[in-house]
Amino acid sequence: AKPGTRIVSFSPILKWSVIPLTEILNRMLVLGKMALGCPVEIEFAVNLFKDKKPEFCILQIKPMVLTGLKSIQSQEHDTTNAFCKSHITLGDGRLDEIHDLILVRSNTFDIAKTRDIAKEIEKLNGKIKNGKNYVLCGPGRWGSADPWLGIPVKWQQISQAKVIIEVGEKDLPIDPSFGSHFFQNITSLHVAYFTIDPKQKNDFLELDWIEKDALIEKGKYVDWYSFGNPLITILEGVSGIGMIQKPDSIEPEGMNEEESTGI
Repeated sequence: AKPGTRIVSFSPILKWSVIPLTEILNRMLVLGKMALGCPVEIEFAVNLFKDKKPEFCILQIKPMVLTGLKSIQSQEHDTTNAFCKSHITLGDGRLDEIHDLILVRSNTFDIAKTRDIAKEIEKLNGKIKNGKNYVLCGPGRWGSADPWLGIPVKWQQISQAKVIIEVGEKDLPIDPSFGSHFFQNITSLHVAYFTIDPKQKNDFLELDWIEKDALIEKGKYVDWYSFGNPLITILEGVSGIGMIQKPDSIEPEGMNEEESTGI
C-alpha cells in the first residue's frame, strides 16, 4: 500500500458507475420539481452489496428557498412596528391582505393536550370562510407526527392559514422543522413559515399589543382575533429574515401574489 493519508473519493461510484448515481439524482430532481412546483433539494443514501444490486434510498425531499420576483426594499427591514421577527423563514415577498390571527395561548398550552388543541384549531379554521386567510401561531412543531413535539394538525385542519409561526419554547427545545410535514401544500399555496428560536436574541414574538376588542372567539386553548387593518408580512428569501407588522392606520400597498414565488 502507498503511504499517506487515506481519503474517501467515491471513485467506484463517480468514475466506474457501480451505481448510475448521477442519472438517478438528475431524474429525482426533475420529478421533485414537477411534483412540488419548484426546485428541490434531496437527502439520500446508497447501500452497496457484494452479492446483489445497490439500493438508492430517498430520505427527504423539500423545496429549495427561492428569491422572489418582487424585491424587498431596505426600509422594509424597519422593525419599529413589527410584533414578530425571525431569521429562519421560508418564503419571499409581501403579504398585506391578512386581518386574522389564530393564536395558541402560551399560558394555557399543555403538551399533553395537543390533539385537543388541533381539533379546536380545526373548528376555527372552518369558520374562516369566503377566501379569508389568517396567521397561525403556536408552540412546537406544527404537524408533528409526535404530539409531544408540537400540535399534530393535518393540513385540512389549517387549510386557511397563509402564515404559520412555529414558536420555540425553553421547556420545549425542538429543532426548526421548516414545515417539513406540509411542504407540498406550503409550496403550492405560497404559505409563509416562521420559526422563532428563543436562543436567538434577534428573534422575537410580542403579543401584548393585542386588544380585547379584536377577540372574535376565545376557546379553551386557542383564540381567534380579527383586525381592521392587515398584518403585513414581509419575507426575504435570500437572507431568510422575515417579519410581521402590527395592524395600523397606514393603507397597505397592493400585492399581486402572482409576482411572488412564495417558497
